[in-house]
Amino acid sequence: MTAFIIAIEGGDGVGKNTIANALAHSLRSKSKSVAVIDFPRYGDTLAGGALKQFLNGRAKRPVSAQVAAVLYALDRLEYRDEIQKAVAENDFVIFDRYVASNIAYQAAKVPGDDRSAMMDWVSNLELDIFSLPKPNLNVLLRLDVTTARDLVSQKPKRDYTSLEHDVHEADDTLQARLRENYERMADQGMPSSWTVIDVSRSGLLRTPSEICTELERRVEELGALATA
Repeated sequence: MTAFIIAIEGGDGVGKNTIANALAHSLRSKSKSVAVIDFPRYGDTLAGGALKQFLNGRAKRPVSAQVAAVLYALDRLEYRDEIQKAVAENDFVIFDRYVASNIAYQAAKVPGDDRSAMMDWVSNLELDIFSLPKPNLNVLLRLDVTTARDLVSQKPKRDYTSLEHDVHEADDTLQARLRENYERMADQGMPSSWTVIDVSRSGLLRTPSEICTELERRVEELGALATA
């Protein structure tokens, strides 16, 4: 068995965790075996622990985009055995953030002329050098920065930070560039196929059930529900 890999992506506050788990619940109701894996693994890996300090603003010196990219990639490399086990034993593996997050976030931190090179560098690091499995489908949850920021403020206290907004969430300029990068990656099919789903319509947030129904239609179009 080799799982169909779905990576749920998007800016902070768009509902990635909610949709990842809602999709898993729906697929399980169809008798599919599903593993949900979220990144970073703050309490499970050395790199995840370092990222926790960084996102809480506790880094002793500035962290460059390259250093951050390596830390996020190492977090997945340390967890690679668990990833491979999940892929081997399930019909579906759903990631709440995966390789595309690292590509989009780190490219958002460098000048515009350097973004393409950064995207290629991070993709090569994770998928080629570290040999992480490539997702069959990336899902971009599209939501504007202002609404997403408000939703972050409504989240309950999180295990990895005592801040209302972590270092990434607090930077609206970064969040805007991040969204540009995600749209570019989706248009280019980087690092693999995408589907884009709007989280709101006519100013109203869509329900997780509605979003999952749209997403499952795309999965079915790709033949995964029939063959998984």
